[in-house]
This record gives sequence, C-alpha cells and structure tokens, in this order.
Amino acid sequence: MTEGERLSCFFSVLEFIYEKRGEYHKMLRCFCQVSERNKVVFRFIRSILYQLDYVTEQQKSLLINEINHNITTLIQIDPTKAAHLLLVG
Repeated sequence: MTEGERLSCFFSVLEFIYEKRGEYHKMLRCFCQVSERNKVVFRFIRSILYQLDYVTEQQKSLLINEINHNITTLIQIDPTKAAHLLLVG
C-alpha cells in the first residue's frame, strides 16, 4: 500500500467518525485534504447546509466557518462551484 493510499484510508476513517459524531465541519477538512474526495466536497456541503433536516443550526454554523477557512482550497478544487457557494450560501 502506498503512502497516498494509507493517507486516503486514514481520512476515510476520520470522515466516518466525524459523521457519526455530527462533526461535519471536521469532515470538510478531510475532503479538502484528500484529492480523491475533492470531487464530492460541494455535494457534501450542499447536503449538509440545505437538504438534511437533522443537521442543527450550530452544526451548519461550524461548517460555514470551516468553508470560510478553506475557501482557497475550495476555489482550487472548482472555482465555479466555490463562487456559487459564496453567492448562494
């Protein structure tokens, strides 16, 4: 197993733990760290902020703060989707 594969597995485990704890803002950090997960980061953000009824306002607020903290990375992943997120969100 390569170093990249081990790192990807590590972040996958973290994502699982964070999801179970409802720590969605920490999941975003994982998505931004692993290039294979970059493809789903915007879908993840939309689902947490707009589609899932069980997410609390505090969890959404923490996620929005994390989005702001990682905006440069999000722009590098997809400038159009990042701009849309900023305009709508």
